Amino acid sequence: MNIALMSHDHKKELMVQFCIAYCGVLSKHTVCATNTTGRLVAEATGLPVRLFLSHAHGGSQQIGARIAYNEIDMVLFFSDPQSSDLDPDLKYINQMCDQYNIPFATNAATAEILIHGLERGDLASCSPMGTRWARCWTGTACARFNLLSISSKKVDFFFKMRDTLTCIVGEKLEPRYFRKGAEEGKRYTVDDMQFNAVAVALKS
Repeated sequence: MNIALMSHDHKKELMVQFCIAYCGVLSKHTVCATNTTGRLVAEATGLPVRLFLSHAHGGSQQIGARIAYNEIDMVLFFSDPQSSDLDPDLKYINQMCDQYNIPFATNAATAEILIHGLERGDLASCSPMGTRWARCWTGTACARFNLLSISSKKVDFFFKMRDTLTCIVGEKLEPRYFRKGAEEGKRYTVDDMQFNAVAVALKS
């Protein structure tokens, strides 16, 4: 699962402490973050963190674009209710997560619920993409379905499995695009099949 980390300036230390506390869970997934938050987390935890630009230079837009392309599965954005500097970024990420049905936490308590659910293997999604998004690409209605499959901690001891399935279908359930990303044991493979222009648009 791809987890994006973001935080307001006064919440960066809280984000670091949160990631230290749940380093064991986060280490089993792919973590990305805006620049300053990511560097602090990486230095404190030793986790590999993919860094985007800072908020001021468009990092929020980079993460938002990856949400739209189904490359982000969860967002933790620790916000400072007393801060107004990054309110447009917070609103933008919130809208993107709502639009694409992405789990989103703005405080440590909610983030803990998501992380515990992730650890138990509870998180899976089946989210309709909606007509408006599809018409931007093809002029016809379509829906997207996502499914995340995670093996339990006991099974991980013998064989680790993380599968992400993405399927786009038309109004009559005709296939448009299929993608499977599979982490099985020490191997990670991606299989995809394109049926028409919507898949080409997704990959461009």
